[in-house]
Amino acid sequence: MPCLCEKALRQTLATLLLAGSALAHAQGAPAAPAEAAGPAATAQPNARDIVQRARQADTHRDVYRRYQMTIERDGVVLRRGLESYSARLADESRGLLVFHEPTDARGIKYLTWNYDDIARDDDMWMFLPSERIVRRIAGSARRGSFMRSDLLNEDLQDRSVDDDTHQWLRREACGEAMCQVIESRPVRADVSEYSRRVTWVREDLWLPVKVEYMDRAGQLIKTASYLDFQRFGDAWSRTRTVVTSADGRSRTVLLAQETRINGGLPARLFEHASLR
Repeated sequence: MPCLCEKALRQTLATLLLAGSALAHAQGAPAAPAEAAGPAATAQPNARDIVQRARQADTHRDVYRRYQMTIERDGVVLRRGLESYSARLADESRGLLVFHEPTDARGIKYLTWNYDDIARDDDMWMFLPSERIVRRIAGSARRGSFMRSDLLNEDLQDRSVDDDTHQWLRREACGEAMCQVIESRPVRADVSEYSRRVTWVREDLWLPVKVEYMDRAGQLIKTASYLDFQRFGDAWSRTRTVVTSADGRSRTVLLAQETRINGGLPARLFEHASLR
């Protein structure tokens, strides 16, 4: 699924967007790693290598998606229409989200710059058309809810491999495929609402299909499921993401109604000027 701009709407929009995320694609269907090939294997797989391989399977240079977001909470349904743009540069990734509906959300934009250098804080800005101002989202604001959904603002960021430490947990069936199950903990725990994430990575497509998020007390707070994979040229991409709260009272569905990969998005789209 982290696939709006994402380190989650790119981890979940984005690991979401951008995730995606939370934005995942894969070229072909790579085989499972040799160390996890069967019951005779004795060496424990290297968790960081698995995460790195999954990231490398995401072969896109840029992605455009048009989403329908549906938020269901305590019997109330909210619907939002938005477009997601993301691009990868040499040592960073950038994402832009633009809301078109409903009327009270039209023109709201989010811009993210995510750096591979873990010592450098990622940047995030929000444009509010009603006030005609650009606000920087930093500190505790990144842990706030994203547009009243089950995503947090920090889920829009595209996490680099070394933003977290990784531990291999097990290999198990996940639907019709086998999955590598990895636990990831943020290196900088002070800047994340999550104490850890557990990710299921499919061995046939080498893409994440589920992520569980734990809060700072170690309790499960939500689960993201990435569904309905389709092939776009030589790349695989999920077309539906479902994020469900642990208590079952809230659910956010992101349905990709249109997807274009490697279409050549202009660099100016990801500059500050695009927010106004």
